[in-house]
This record gives sequence, C-alpha cells and structure tokens, in this order.
Amino acid sequence: MESSTSQVKKKLLGGGGDICKAADKSKKELVTRRCRREKLVAARLFVAKLSLIVSTASILLMIVNTQLILVGVYSTCSAIALDLKGIISGLTLLLLILIWVYNYLQLEIFRNVRCISSRRMAIQVNPQRSLLLILETIITLPHPLPVCLPPTNTPQVSPFFNEHEGQETNFTTDTNLYSEDFSISNSSNTTTSFLFPVNESRINQLDSVFAMLMFLRLYHVARFSVLRSKLFRTMLSYSLGALAHTKYNFLFIFKSYMAIYQGYFLATLALAFTFVTAWCIYICDKDLTKYGDALWVVCITFFTVGYGDISPVSRYSQVLAVLTGFSGMFFMGISVTILSRYLQLTYDEYCMLSFFVEADLQKERREVSARIVQAAWKQYKEGKNVDAITRYKSQRNLMKAFHMKKNIDYQKITGRERREKQVPLYDMKEQMKKLTIRTDHVIKREASLEVSIETTRQKLHQMQEKLSQLCKLVQKDKRRSTLTVSSSLVEGTEG
Repeated sequence: MESSTSQVKKKLLGGGGDICKAADKSKKELVTRRCRREKLVAARLFVAKLSLIVSTASILLMIVNTQLILVGVYSTCSAIALDLKGIISGLTLLLLILIWVYNYLQLEIFRNVRCISSRRMAIQVNPQRSLLLILETIITLPHPLPVCLPPTNTPQVSPFFNEHEGQETNFTTDTNLYSEDFSISNSSNTTTSFLFPVNESRINQLDSVFAMLMFLRLYHVARFSVLRSKLFRTMLSYSLGALAHTKYNFLFIFKSYMAIYQGYFLATLALAFTFVTAWCIYICDKDLTKYGDALWVVCITFFTVGYGDISPVSRYSQVLAVLTGFSGMFFMGISVTILSRYLQLTYDEYCMLSFFVEADLQKERREVSARIVQAAWKQYKEGKNVDAITRYKSQRNLMKAFHMKKNIDYQKITGRERREKQVPLYDMKEQMKKLTIRTDHVIKREASLEVSIETTRQKLHQMQEKLSQLCKLVQKDKRRSTLTVSSSLVEGTEG
C-alpha cells in the first residue's frame, strides 16, 4: 500500500513541474541562441576590420619596398628589402589565419540561424562556404618572397643602318651583364667599336607579378563595406530581404551606392583603378622608366584613344593594357548613363516647362482662332460682290488659318504625349525619395521599438520569475493535497 501511495505522489508532483521546466528550458535556449548570435556577429565585424587593416598594411609595405628598389635606394638582395619582404610574409600568414577565423564565424552564424547542431552537416548544407575559403586562400597567398631574386637582364640590340652602299658590314657582339660591345668592319679593314648599355629590368619578374597579385586583397574593403552598411546591420533588412527574395551581398550594396551617390562613387572607382593599373604597368615594363609614362599609357588606353607614342612591351603590361581597355568601355558606358540622368529635367522643372509650353500653345491657338473668325467674317461680308481673285485670296487665308490651328492642336497633343512618357521616371525618382524618407523614419521607429522591446523583455523576465514562484506554490499545494489524500486513504484502509 505504501508503494502505491508513493507512485500517486510522483504522478501528482511530476506533471506541473515538468511543464514549467520545459517552458523555462525553451526560453533559455532562445535567449542563449540570440545572445550567441549577437556575439558572433560582433566578432565577425571585428575580424573583418582587422583583416582590412592587415591587408592594407601588407599592400602599403609592398608598394614602399618596390618603389624604393625602383628608385635605386637599395637593391632587391639587400638586407632592408629582405626584411620588408619577411614582414610582408608574416602579415600574409596573419591574414590567412584571420580569413579562416572569419569563415569559421560565418559557419557558426549559419548554424545558429538554421538551428544545425553539427558542423559537418552545416558544411554539407552550405558547400559554397568551403569553395570561398579555398578561393580566398589562393588570392591571399601570392606575395614577394623573402628570397634574393636578382633582376632580370635582357640585352637589346639597337639596329645599325649602313649608310655606305656597296660595303660589307659584319657585326660581332660581346654581351655581359652591363654592356654590349659591337665591332663593325668593312671592306677597307677599318673597325669601329660601339658601347651600348644593356636594357636591365629593375626588379625580378616574379616579384613584380606577385606584387600585382597582392592588389587582389582589396576585396576586404568590399567585405567591410557590406558589414558596416546601414542596410545590412538592422534586423529589419533581413526581414524585408526574405520577403522580397533579395540577398544582401556586395552586389546589392554596390548597386545601392551607385544609385545613391552615382558620379562620386564611379569617379572614385575609376581613379583608383587608373592609379593602381598604372603602377602595375610601371613595375612590369622595363621600358617605362617613369610613372608618368605608365599613367599616360593607362589614360589613353582607358579612354580608347591610343596615340601610340608610348606603348607597353612586356607581356604582363600588355595584358593589363587590354584589361584597361575593357574597363574603360565599362566605365564610359556607365558615365554616359549618369550624365544623361544629370541632363534630364527634374520633376519641378518638368512641371514648369509643361506649364509654359501649354500657355504658349494656348496663346497661339487663340490668335489663330481670331484669324479664322476674321477671315470667315470678311468672306461672308464681301459675298458675291467681289471678283474671283479677291474671293480666292480670302478663302486661301481662311484655309491657312484652319491649317495653322490644326498644327497647333497636333503639337499640343504630341508634345503632351512625349512629356507624359517621361513622367514615370520622375515618379520613380520621387517615389525613391519618399521611400528613403520612410526608411529613415522606420529606422528611427525601430530604435524606439528596440527600447520598448527591452522594457517588455524586462517585464517578461519579472513575469517569468512570478510564474516560477506560482509554480512552486502550486507544487506545494499539490504536495499538501496528496498528503491529505494519502492520509485519508491510509485511514480508510486501517478502518
């Protein structure tokens, strides 16, 4: 009998307690998941910022080292150059570690959002992350190695034209690292020696290629701009993007900046591309001894002019020139569209122009109508008392006035239709302005909502504590009731 009473006690005591414990556990899991997600997002932003700083520092050190070698302050095999290359290698290793940490944080955020327990399953669900990690590693690895690589020397023979006809000319070339000795002999057994400098490359070709590839690390600027954008940081953006089936990535941010800033953003990109490409051609091509010449080559290639006074010689600089030509066509096409937008009338100017045109046409129509009335009254007044020539002239003036009125009405209709075709563009622009105002208002409301949510969260926490106290009281009451029931049952059995 005592065992049965103990079972009854466990059943009565266990029901309400398990429900309260399950509710508390689910709420705690949601809170912990949200707190973990916020911490992961903050850590991701910090890692992206640190990666941008490290990549920018490595690129600046590479530019300083290469420029000092080109100027002739020290050689490629000097101790200072090797030390700077060693620092660049260390920064590259640190950047690789930060890239791996960033992708790990991305994977953890993906797991938190999708409620995935194992990392292996998250990698299988999102295989693009592994491919992006491999691609980022390949992009980050190239850099000038801290090894003594001597400059590439290539002798260049200058053409010699024999001005004396009928004489045999023989060339004998003795080439060493710094000079070329040309001896010329003719039929009169006279020999003339000329000394030409060897065309020496300023740095090693492998170092120049690795230095160019280091500019690919500037993709960290795009990543940091996406993470720091106001469109990306708010939770409202995620909700609207999910409803509109829009992905918040670099392409969306790029389009947004192009729509908001237009000419300024495009001009900044074009200038950055021009200076970077000119510097890459300057270090690759041994015939371009000045940065201004390389900049001139890039400018005339960018604008698809190509005077031909200066042209790249090496293969790498020729490839860069081709890419510059394609980029110039791309930037010029976008700049033409932006310029056409600037040359269009604004909505207020369009309304003013429509008013003036309508007023002028209305004035001309009144004048022509008055001419019609005058010509018709003159023809009616004269009647048949005039000769045929006068009657023909009055009829001609009347038909001419009718024709002018028809042309004015046609101009009024066609001009109105032509202007109405441009109305949707202005309406879209006005709607975009209103939408930006509304988004700013929504962001402000969101801030106030976050404050109210925080207050409600505190109130819910207090209510949760009170509910836990109520659950404890209910459990105590159940214990008392079970004790009374058990005692009554024991008394009944004894009686």
